[in-house]
Amino acid sequence: SCCRNRFRIDPKGMSNPPLPPAGQPEPIPRRVPEARDVDPAPRLLSRLREELSADFPPGSPARISVSPGQIDVMGGIAGETGSIICHAAADRAVAVAIRGRDDRNVQVFSFNRLDEHLPFTLRIPLESLAEQSIDVLRREFDQPGRSWAAHLVGGLAILHERGLLDLRDRNLRGVDLSMLSDPPSGAGLGSTVAISVAAMVGLIGHFGIDAGLNMPTEVGMSRVQLVAGMCDDIGHRLTGRSEEHTSELQSHHD
Repeated sequence: SCCRNRFRIDPKGMSNPPLPPAGQPEPIPRRVPEARDVDPAPRLLSRLREELSADFPPGSPARISVSPGQIDVMGGIAGETGSIICHAAADRAVAVAIRGRDDRNVQVFSFNRLDEHLPFTLRIPLESLAEQSIDVLRREFDQPGRSWAAHLVGGLAILHERGLLDLRDRNLRGVDLSMLSDPPSGAGLGSTVAISVAAMVGLIGHFGIDAGLNMPTEVGMSRVQLVAGMCDDIGHRLTGRSEEHTSELQSHHD
Protein backbone atom coordinates (compact mmCIF):
# COMPACT_ATOMS: atom_id res chain seq x y z
CA SER A 1 0.00 0.00 0.00
CA CYS A 2 1.24 3.49 -0.86
CA CYS A 3 0.19 4.73 2.57
CA ARG A 4 2.04 2.07 4.57
CA ASN A 5 5.31 3.16 6.17
CA ARG A 6 8.30 0.88 5.75
CA PHE A 7 10.68 0.99 8.72
CA ARG A 8 14.02 -0.35 9.72
CA ILE A 9 15.05 -0.88 13.34
CA ASP A 10 17.60 1.63 14.56
CA PRO A 11 20.44 -0.41 16.13
CA LYS A 12 21.12 2.36 18.63
CA GLY A 13 17.58 2.11 19.90
CA MET A 14 17.89 -1.66 20.29
CA SER A 15 21.28 -1.98 22.00
CA ASN A 16 20.90 -3.36 25.54
CA PRO A 17 17.48 -1.81 26.26
CA PRO A 18 16.73 -1.57 30.00
CA LEU A 19 14.09 -3.92 31.34
CA PRO A 20 10.81 -2.18 32.19
CA PRO A 21 9.56 -2.20 35.79
CA ALA A 22 7.34 -5.11 36.67
CA GLY A 23 3.78 -4.71 35.45
CA GLN A 24 4.64 -2.07 32.80
CA PRO A 25 4.68 -2.76 29.05
CA GLU A 26 7.99 -3.06 27.27
CA PRO A 27 9.12 0.08 25.42
CA ILE A 28 8.59 0.19 21.67
CA PRO A 29 11.92 0.18 19.80
CA ARG A 30 12.70 3.49 18.08
CA ARG A 31 12.26 3.17 14.34
CA VAL A 32 13.10 5.54 11.48
CA PRO A 33 12.02 5.51 7.82
CA GLU A 34 14.55 4.25 5.33
CA ALA A 35 16.07 6.90 3.07
CA ARG A 36 14.83 5.19 -0.08
CA ASP A 37 11.25 5.70 1.10
CA VAL A 38 11.44 9.46 0.69
CA ASP A 39 13.80 10.02 -2.22
CA PRO A 40 12.85 8.99 -5.77
CA ALA A 41 15.80 10.93 -7.22
CA PRO A 42 18.08 7.88 -7.76
CA ARG A 43 15.35 6.09 -9.72
CA LEU A 44 14.67 9.21 -11.76
CA LEU A 45 18.37 9.54 -12.60
CA SER A 46 18.51 5.89 -13.63
CA ARG A 47 15.52 6.21 -15.93
CA LEU A 48 16.85 9.43 -17.44
CA ARG A 49 20.09 7.66 -18.38
CA GLU A 50 18.29 4.60 -19.75
CA GLU A 51 15.26 6.14 -21.45
CA LEU A 52 15.99 9.83 -22.09
CA SER A 53 19.72 9.82 -22.80
CA ALA A 54 19.18 12.05 -25.86
CA ASP A 55 17.69 14.83 -23.72
CA PHE A 56 19.79 14.13 -20.60
CA PRO A 57 23.11 12.84 -22.00
CA PRO A 58 25.61 11.35 -19.54
CA GLY A 59 27.88 13.98 -18.04
CA SER A 60 25.58 16.90 -18.82
CA PRO A 61 24.61 19.12 -15.87
CA ALA A 62 21.11 18.67 -14.50
CA ARG A 63 19.35 19.84 -11.36
CA ILE A 64 17.03 17.55 -9.41
CA SER A 65 14.54 18.82 -6.84
CA VAL A 66 12.61 16.53 -4.52
CA SER A 67 9.43 17.42 -2.66
CA PRO A 68 7.37 15.09 -0.43
CA GLY A 69 3.70 14.36 -0.73
CA GLN A 70 1.46 15.40 2.12
CA ILE A 71 -1.01 13.87 4.56
CA ASP A 72 -3.97 15.91 5.76
CA VAL A 73 -3.80 15.95 9.56
CA MET A 74 -6.43 18.60 10.28
CA GLY A 75 -8.58 21.03 8.36
CA GLY A 76 -8.74 19.52 4.87
CA ILE A 77 -10.44 21.77 2.31
CA ALA A 78 -11.26 24.31 5.03
CA GLY A 79 -7.97 25.94 4.04
CA GLU A 80 -9.67 27.34 0.94
CA THR A 81 -11.76 29.60 3.19
CA GLY A 82 -8.74 30.83 5.13
CA SER A 83 -9.01 28.42 8.05
CA ILE A 84 -5.94 27.03 9.78
CA ILE A 85 -5.01 23.58 8.51
CA CYS A 86 -2.27 21.12 9.34
CA HIS A 87 -0.44 18.87 6.88
CA ALA A 88 2.38 16.40 7.49
CA ALA A 89 5.00 15.32 4.98
CA ALA A 90 4.36 11.84 3.59
CA ASP A 91 7.01 9.16 3.06
CA ARG A 92 6.43 9.37 -0.69
CA ALA A 93 7.98 12.11 -2.80
CA VAL A 94 8.21 13.62 -6.27
CA ALA A 95 11.50 14.22 -8.11
CA VAL A 96 11.82 16.72 -10.97
CA ALA A 97 14.94 16.95 -13.16
CA ILE A 98 15.74 20.19 -15.01
CA ARG A 99 18.27 20.65 -17.77
CA GLY A 100 18.92 23.63 -20.02
CA ARG A 101 18.19 23.49 -23.76
CA ASP A 102 19.85 25.19 -26.72
CA ASP A 103 16.55 26.54 -28.08
CA ARG A 104 13.65 28.52 -26.59
CA ASN A 105 11.30 25.64 -25.95
CA VAL A 106 10.13 24.03 -22.74
CA GLN A 107 9.64 20.27 -22.91
CA VAL A 108 8.06 18.30 -20.08
CA PHE A 109 8.06 14.55 -19.59
CA SER A 110 6.26 12.33 -17.07
CA PHE A 111 7.55 8.81 -16.42
CA ASN A 112 4.37 8.05 -14.49
CA ARG A 113 2.17 8.82 -17.47
CA LEU A 114 4.51 6.88 -19.73
CA ASP A 115 4.09 3.84 -17.48
CA GLU A 116 0.31 4.33 -17.51
CA HIS A 117 0.22 4.57 -21.35
CA LEU A 118 -1.10 8.14 -21.23
CA PRO A 119 0.13 11.25 -23.10
CA PHE A 120 3.44 11.84 -21.35
CA THR A 121 5.26 14.71 -23.05
CA LEU A 122 4.49 18.26 -24.15
CA ARG A 123 6.56 21.02 -25.76
CA ILE A 124 5.76 24.73 -25.35
CA PRO A 125 7.67 27.78 -26.72
CA LEU A 126 8.73 30.34 -24.14
CA GLU A 127 6.99 32.98 -26.27
CA SER A 128 3.64 31.29 -25.67
CA LEU A 129 4.13 31.43 -21.91
CA ALA A 130 5.23 35.07 -22.09
CA GLU A 131 2.59 36.44 -24.44
CA GLN A 132 -0.54 34.70 -23.16
CA SER A 133 -2.35 35.63 -19.97
CA ILE A 134 -2.75 33.18 -17.11
CA ASP A 135 -6.44 32.80 -18.01
CA VAL A 136 -5.61 31.88 -21.60
CA LEU A 137 -2.93 29.44 -20.46
CA ARG A 138 -5.41 27.84 -18.10
CA ARG A 139 -7.79 27.18 -20.99
CA GLU A 140 -4.92 25.72 -22.98
CA PHE A 141 -3.97 23.37 -20.16
CA ASP A 142 -7.63 22.37 -19.77
CA GLN A 143 -7.39 20.56 -23.11
CA PRO A 144 -7.41 16.73 -22.89
CA GLY A 145 -4.04 15.26 -21.96
CA ARG A 146 -2.48 18.59 -20.94
CA SER A 147 -3.60 19.42 -17.40
CA TRP A 148 -0.75 17.44 -15.78
CA ALA A 149 1.84 19.61 -17.55
CA ALA A 150 0.57 22.81 -15.90
CA HIS A 151 2.14 21.77 -12.60
CA LEU A 152 5.56 21.60 -14.26
CA VAL A 153 5.35 24.51 -16.72
CA GLY A 154 3.19 26.80 -14.61
CA GLY A 155 6.12 27.98 -12.53
CA LEU A 156 7.63 29.70 -15.55
CA ALA A 157 4.42 31.61 -16.27
CA ILE A 158 4.08 32.72 -12.64
CA LEU A 159 7.74 33.79 -12.39
CA HIS A 160 7.32 35.81 -15.60
CA GLU A 161 4.09 37.43 -14.38
CA ARG A 162 5.76 38.47 -11.12
CA GLY A 163 8.70 40.03 -12.96
CA LEU A 164 11.24 37.56 -11.61
CA LEU A 165 12.00 36.03 -15.01
CA ASP A 166 11.70 37.67 -18.45
CA LEU A 167 10.55 34.99 -20.86
CA ARG A 168 10.64 37.53 -23.70
CA ASP A 169 14.43 37.85 -23.39
CA ARG A 170 15.79 36.29 -26.59
CA ASN A 171 18.95 35.25 -24.77
CA LEU A 172 16.98 33.10 -22.34
CA ARG A 173 17.14 29.41 -23.22
CA GLY A 174 14.45 26.81 -22.64
CA VAL A 175 14.51 23.80 -20.33
CA ASP A 176 13.68 20.12 -20.20
CA LEU A 177 11.69 19.03 -17.14
CA SER A 178 11.18 15.36 -16.34
CA MET A 179 9.35 14.00 -13.33
CA LEU A 180 8.84 10.77 -11.39
CA SER A 181 6.21 10.68 -8.64
CA ASP A 182 5.89 8.13 -5.87
CA PRO A 183 2.54 9.47 -4.58
CA PRO A 184 -0.01 8.21 -7.13
CA SER A 185 -2.35 10.78 -8.64
CA GLY A 186 -5.71 10.96 -6.89
CA ALA A 187 -4.58 9.07 -3.77
CA GLY A 188 -4.94 12.05 -1.45
CA LEU A 189 -1.19 12.36 -0.89
CA GLY A 190 -0.68 15.75 -2.53
CA SER A 191 1.19 14.58 -5.62
CA THR A 192 0.24 17.63 -7.70
CA VAL A 193 1.30 19.96 -4.89
CA ALA A 194 4.66 18.21 -4.66
CA ILE A 195 5.14 18.45 -8.44
CA SER A 196 4.49 22.21 -8.41
CA VAL A 197 6.88 22.78 -5.50
CA ALA A 198 9.70 20.62 -6.89
CA ALA A 199 9.41 22.24 -10.32
CA MET A 200 9.20 25.80 -8.96
CA VAL A 201 12.19 25.41 -6.62
CA GLY A 202 14.18 23.78 -9.42
CA LEU A 203 13.37 26.59 -11.86
CA ILE A 204 14.35 29.23 -9.30
CA GLY A 205 17.71 27.50 -8.87
CA HIS A 206 18.27 26.83 -12.58
CA PHE A 207 17.73 30.45 -13.60
CA GLY A 208 19.60 31.88 -10.62
CA ILE A 209 16.59 33.82 -9.36
CA ASP A 210 17.49 33.04 -5.76
CA ALA A 211 21.20 33.87 -6.15
CA GLY A 212 22.42 36.12 -3.38
CA LEU A 213 19.09 35.84 -1.55
CA ASN A 214 17.87 38.76 -3.62
CA MET A 215 14.31 37.61 -4.25
CA PRO A 216 11.96 40.47 -3.37
CA THR A 217 9.80 39.75 -0.33
CA GLU A 218 6.69 41.48 0.87
CA VAL A 219 6.52 43.03 4.33
CA GLY A 220 6.04 40.36 6.96
CA MET A 221 6.39 37.52 4.45
CA SER A 222 9.27 35.05 4.46
CA ARG A 223 10.89 33.72 1.32
CA VAL A 224 9.27 30.33 1.96
CA GLN A 225 5.85 31.97 2.12
CA LEU A 226 6.53 33.95 -1.06
CA VAL A 227 7.48 30.85 -3.05
CA ALA A 228 4.57 28.92 -1.50
CA GLY A 229 2.25 31.67 -2.71
CA MET A 230 3.60 31.34 -6.25
CA CYS A 231 3.09 27.59 -6.13
CA ASP A 232 -0.44 28.15 -4.91
CA ASP A 233 -1.00 30.39 -7.94
CA ILE A 234 -0.22 27.39 -10.13
CA GLY A 235 -2.85 25.27 -8.40
CA HIS A 236 -5.48 27.98 -8.06
CA ARG A 237 -5.11 29.93 -11.31
CA LEU A 238 -3.71 27.43 -13.81
CA THR A 239 -5.40 24.21 -12.71
CA GLY A 240 -8.29 25.41 -10.57
CA ARG A 241 -7.01 23.65 -7.45
CA SER A 242 -5.93 25.62 -4.40
CA GLU A 243 -3.76 23.66 -1.97
CA GLU A 244 -1.31 24.27 0.86
CA HIS A 245 2.32 24.39 -0.30
CA THR A 246 4.24 25.72 2.71
CA SER A 247 4.83 22.33 4.33
CA GLU A 248 6.26 20.91 1.10
CA LEU A 249 8.65 23.83 0.74
CA GLN A 250 9.89 23.36 4.28
CA SER A 251 10.52 19.67 3.59
CA HIS A 252 11.90 19.74 0.02
CA HIS A 253 15.55 19.38 -0.90
CA ASP A 254 17.31 20.46 -4.08
